[in-house]
Amino acid sequence: MSKYGPSRGEAIFFLIFGIALIVFFVVGVVVSNVTDTFNPAWVEVGLFGGGFAVFVIWRSVKALRNSPRPPED
Repeated sequence: MSKYGPSRGEAIFFLIFGIALIVFFVVGVVVSNVTDTFNPAWVEVGLFGGGFAVFVIWRSVKALRNSPRPPED
């Protein structure tokens, strides 16, 4: 990656963050469906939150592919 891109550690952190966002959303939807309190606002949260999470995961994977691996000792 260029000298202005994220480091490998930052890319891994954002990848984990994006996956956690999707997991929390799925858990929230499942819990609200189990308790019969589903709100149509979940659709909006899913579109924007899910879109953001997918974007973060996509950029993280792209950054990880372009970043050099650290030297092994």
